[in-house]
Amino acid sequence: MDRNQRFNEEGEQLTQSPNLHFVHVARFSLYGLMAIAAIADVLIVPLLPTFRSQLGLTPLELGVLVGATPFVMIFASLWLGPLTDRSGWKIAAIAGGVLLMFGALVQLVATTLLVLLLGRLINGMAYALIGTAVVTGAASTGRTDLERARATAMIPAIAGAAFVIGPTSVGLLAQHVGIWLPFVLVAIISLVLTVVLWFAPHTASTPYAGSMRKDARIIFSSPLLRSAMVTNAVAGFLSGGAILLAPLVFAASGESSTTIGFAFSLGSLLGIGSALFVRKRPRLLRPMFSAGGLIFVAVAFATPMFLAGWLAGWFISLIRGTLQPTFGVIAYTQGTLGAYATGSGLGTITGLGNAIWATTYSLVPVVMGLVVTGTGLKSACVIFGVCLLLIAALLVRSDRILARINLPIIETGSDLS
Repeated sequence: MDRNQRFNEEGEQLTQSPNLHFVHVARFSLYGLMAIAAIADVLIVPLLPTFRSQLGLTPLELGVLVGATPFVMIFASLWLGPLTDRSGWKIAAIAGGVLLMFGALVQLVATTLLVLLLGRLINGMAYALIGTAVVTGAASTGRTDLERARATAMIPAIAGAAFVIGPTSVGLLAQHVGIWLPFVLVAIISLVLTVVLWFAPHTASTPYAGSMRKDARIIFSSPLLRSAMVTNAVAGFLSGGAILLAPLVFAASGESSTTIGFAFSLGSLLGIGSALFVRKRPRLLRPMFSAGGLIFVAVAFATPMFLAGWLAGWFISLIRGTLQPTFGVIAYTQGTLGAYATGSGLGTITGLGNAIWATTYSLVPVVMGLVVTGTGLKSACVIFGVCLLLIAALLVRSDRILARINLPIIETGSDLS
């Protein structure tokens, strides 16, 4: 039987399959793994002031810690994407779950910067595997472009839900129990989800099992895929800067890790709503919408110049948290539709997008750490805001190019809910 028979025009293989229930189990298990991976990634945020005081870390070293996870993704995603197309998403998901557990345990026993950094690097490999597996696996459970887009558009909302739970819980646990408990919980949950996925059925993804080089040529010729890659870069740039600068703004005014975690969680809660809002309005899946969001975030990063530190921290956390998931919805949806439309491997496209996201996400915290050290925190926030405005101008130009082509779902305004 052909591995893609479940995706024929009538969808007979999927709807008549006796294992349809288990297909949904696989999808929601993938969502759960994505959620715990997101928690493991932002777990460091409310703990930055603690690590800074306990290990005597500088702003630059904090930036290196934040950027360590996506740094690994830059290289890992480039070969894990095509590999996922060839071997399937299930192997990638299971391997990612195991590495996520191991990375949490390494950070649990860390007493030096190098060991802590090693744990973050392992997390990066896990995130690369999970990020590719979740997109390809979720899309493979759909029969049409609408169903595939619906499945992948949920991923940023799922991650946003994890961000709501994660930072606040980590901050509270670290302050009242100890910083060891969050790492233990991540390890246990990762193990449980990995076991569930081990017994879950494998659904076939895109039939193409090509190479990153071949898909790169397709991307350059497809306005839709080019837009997805640009949006990935914007999302990484914004995440990398905010995840370093916002905690430092709070810390400068003496706020606790609990406050930092709560601010990030509340921003992420608002982000869930914005992601679901964009998900139901496909006409917003354009670079112009992203440009408008970046302008609001840029204004927020200027607030430390004229507002109290704690208030500026709240402005940055809430506005950034509200808009951040929308970039993920846009990137995942455009990437999924573009991969199926051009016959490219979705794993390969996702891997390249993750590598682009990870490049900006890993470099920006390091650069901004240098800027904070050289110019001060307030000046660094203003510089970051100006960079966001420049990126917004580039997105406006990209939107004009994308508007020239026909995008079936986006142009018709079909509801993705």
